[in-house]
Amino acid sequence: MANTLAQIGDVEDVISEIIGLLPKGSQAAAARVSSKWNEIALPKLWRDLDSVVSLLELLAPIERDESVSNSRAMFTHSLRDANWDRFHARAQLVKSLKWDDTDAPGILANEIFAQVLFHRPSVGYFLPNLETLTWAATVEATALQLLPMVNPSLKTLKLTFHDGCEATAGLILESLVARGVGLLQLEISTSFHISDISDAVASFFDCQPQLMRLGLPNYYTIDTIVVALGRLRSLREIYLTTWGDELAGIGLDLSFDEGAFESLESIGWIDTHLWSAAERLQGHIPSRLTQIHLSTYADHADNPGLTNFISALVDAIPRLESLSLCHFTNSRDFIEAKSFRSIESLLKCKGLMSLQILDNEPVVVVEEDVIRMAQAWPHLHRLHLTPEPIDPLAPDVGAPITLLSVFAQFFTSKLEHLGIYIRPATNVALSHAGVAILPRLRTLAVGTSPVRDVDKSAYAAFLAGICPPGIVIQSGRHHLSKIFTDGRYEDSREERAAAENTWGQIREQVREIHNFQRPMRYQLEMVRMENACLRLR
Repeated sequence: MANTLAQIGDVEDVISEIIGLLPKGSQAAAARVSSKWNEIALPKLWRDLDSVVSLLELLAPIERDESVSNSRAMFTHSLRDANWDRFHARAQLVKSLKWDDTDAPGILANEIFAQVLFHRPSVGYFLPNLETLTWAATVEATALQLLPMVNPSLKTLKLTFHDGCEATAGLILESLVARGVGLLQLEISTSFHISDISDAVASFFDCQPQLMRLGLPNYYTIDTIVVALGRLRSLREIYLTTWGDELAGIGLDLSFDEGAFESLESIGWIDTHLWSAAERLQGHIPSRLTQIHLSTYADHADNPGLTNFISALVDAIPRLESLSLCHFTNSRDFIEAKSFRSIESLLKCKGLMSLQILDNEPVVVVEEDVIRMAQAWPHLHRLHLTPEPIDPLAPDVGAPITLLSVFAQFFTSKLEHLGIYIRPATNVALSHAGVAILPRLRTLAVGTSPVRDVDKSAYAAFLAGICPPGIVIQSGRHHLSKIFTDGRYEDSREERAAAENTWGQIREQVREIHNFQRPMRYQLEMVRMENACLRLR
């Protein structure tokens, strides 16, 4: 009997795991199969919501009057006969909510929430168990509508406010404090300057002693706010972003007073030039800081700055574990490949586990460089060296695809992600016989690496032999769709589409080869096991 009960429990666990992987529509269908499946599926169906509308429509349908311009969505009838028990049962299941009024069926009218509060038969929080709230508002009305969603259990809050929402920002922060919200993570993005309510922002931070992760616009780094942040002893991560292209004269001043930010482990910011970013590394650096994320936009005069920045970074943070650097120029006229020497000083950081460089200029490595990286960084699991530069480039730029065999030999038990720019093969007979595979590699980023049509099959055969089944080959360009050339902006979407099409064909061939080899691997394993059994006899 005990074994039977254990098996039933195991079956329910399996069903729960499967339902958790299904899309929302399939989870809703699963909830209607039986009462037991309903108990399993409903918490998963309602746990993460991409819209508050689906919850509100449990009370009454919501529609927008299309005949009236700029009208807002309303309930179609009164809530007097609404099924409040069903509404509260579902509301208690919601753990995460995302809301963007640009994706809604018209901006919700404030009357909707007024009706809910008026007719609601019980008191308490609207979403009593909500832990994560992501809210994007284009108008003040929508910004204020987040307040009914807030409760003391909230731990992660991500806010995006557009122009016109300035007056509500301070009110929202004050309301969060009044409701006793103790956040662990806060991200704010606005298209307006916060200087007018800097005191309110600083006061809010003073009431968040447990805050560990913070994302703010760069221009929030005015004195009163920086001082308040310095008092957050639990703060582990700070990420500073910018709205649009307003980059001039901004950037985080890392020269904090000694004793502040001593718990800081990770920081990300945007700067105008690499040389100014290097200057910000001077002075006091928090002792626990090991992760750097930096984005810069530069002109031609700044191109040599990468080497100087890396050197300054290594001197300031020799215990560096993770570096993510996005460094862009805005013109094809200045594109040239970078040698490994530009990042060579990073070899001093023996604890490096992740290195990601996104540039318009590929970092070219040779076999000796790969060996030195493997020896210097024994724990490295992510290496991304700009596989998506601006095209066209000289035909000899990049690494030969056969260099992946060197990565396989020296990074066998470590590497999970590799991004590298591959130049066209000069020898289509790419053999992988005897080459060690990369067993932990999950993604291979090749960006806009060019491939001749006659080499596609050879590339696929080589990659199928050196990469494990299930490998994800990422191609195309994921930044800068337009480049300034000869006084005009030139669209690079065609080049991106061409790379995606070519590598998409290679990706499909790799998958077919792996699928064909799977039965063969199974048969070989069975033979090996039979031989082992014979030896035991």
